[in-house]
Amino acid sequence: MNEIGEIRTLEGREALRALAGAARIIHRFIPGDMSFAVIEGDTYIAYVPGRTININRKPGDRLAEGSAGSRCMKEKRPIVKEFGKEESPFGIPYIAHSMPVFNAGGEAVGCVILAENVERQNSIRETSETLRATTSQIADALQTMNGQMEEMRAAGETLISITGTAVERVAGTEQVVGIIEGVAKQTNLLGLNASIEASRIGELGKGFGVVADEVRKLAVRSTESAKHIRDILDYFRTSTYEINENTEVLLKIIQEQARLIEGIAASSEEVASVSAVLEDVARKLLSTEG
Repeated sequence: MNEIGEIRTLEGREALRALAGAARIIHRFIPGDMSFAVIEGDTYIAYVPGRTININRKPGDRLAEGSAGSRCMKEKRPIVKEFGKEESPFGIPYIAHSMPVFNAGGEAVGCVILAENVERQNSIRETSETLRATTSQIADALQTMNGQMEEMRAAGETLISITGTAVERVAGTEQVVGIIEGVAKQTNLLGLNASIEASRIGELGKGFGVVADEVRKLAVRSTESAKHIRDILDYFRTSTYEINENTEVLLKIIQEQARLIEGIAASSEEVASVSAVLEDVARKLLSTEG
């Protein structure tokens, strides 16, 4: 501090040595798992390893030619390089930040290198991407299911309409069967009377009697056929009622399923929203570090 109480700004090599002297203190305040290095010229003057990142450098070691630290000084700009798990010598993904330090004349006299483990950030990003892809697939599946449910609902309503019409037709057919049974009874009665008359007039009515017997047989067959038709109609009517009842139950189930699908879709949208937030957080973390 000078006479008027101002803090003197450190530059160049003086700034580098101040950073080197406070390296361990600075490292404690750096969030995350990160190594911290100070280079003056082409020589390490301080190195503090991270928990998982340690290149085993010590004061006096030389900075490799062509490295990001060397380049940042030559190009006079910060250089950020990201290493994936496969290419990382530590078996973890990390990002290295190399920042040049200039003297009053604008000459790069050294640099500071930070290398941070970004496994957590990458994990968040990958998880959010997986969530987004999964929720997209769920949304597509729900949309397909919703369309199928709508088709089933329409088919169920159509089936109810058809069975309702069928029941009405059965009622009309039963009236016809009733008429057939009535005609058969009358025909049987006429045949019986004809047989009696044919028997009464003797030999002259013999041929007429044969016809009367055939008429009576026809009446009996008509009655039996009418009974058979009625049994079929009764079975059809009962089956139609059962179809109607089951279809109504199916429609209720479809409506309930549709409500469930709406609930799942809403939950899926919430998950998509969360995954978007996670992805944004991961991106901001990585961009902040970059």
